[in-house]
Amino acid sequence: MRKWGINAVLTVLVALSLGAAACGGGSSTTTSSSTTSGGSSGGTGSGGSSGSGGGSGGQSASTATAIASFSGPSQVTCTTSTTITLSWTTRNATSATISIDGGGIYASYPANGSASVPFACDGKSHTYLLTAKGPKGTATSTRVVSKAGGTTTSTTKK
Repeated sequence: MRKWGINAVLTVLVALSLGAAACGGGSSTTTSSSTTSGGSSGGTGSGGSSGSGGGSGGQSASTATAIASFSGPSQVTCTTSTTITLSWTTRNATSATISIDGGGIYASYPANGSASVPFACDGKSHTYLLTAKGPKGTATSTRVVSKAGGTTTSTTKK
């Protein structure tokens, strides 16, 4: 059984760095990762320590499924539950899904688009996970959204 070839490892690292660079901006936390599905076998060597293969061991950064951007508010001013708008663009994806706070899939969407999703205005931060799916694998990115002000204050009259 052959371990990951250097081409496959480099491909995943390039895909991760491209996704992370494209998802930057704002003060919220964003995380990007990429999982590619490719064979684990490389090509044939041509003697000595120099090989001439490895072409089927992973995806190149230009064909791997990736999230180019995932945006939305980092904070919401609210007193009751409301909705927020999230927007995204992907590369080499055929569909996308959003999950909220680690639950199952909230809804499925086109590879590029935007959606109004619920935000529970309960004083807690909420995490939105975008998963882009394509023929060459999946990519994920998260967006953390918090209530502006962080805490609620109540006043009691005597």
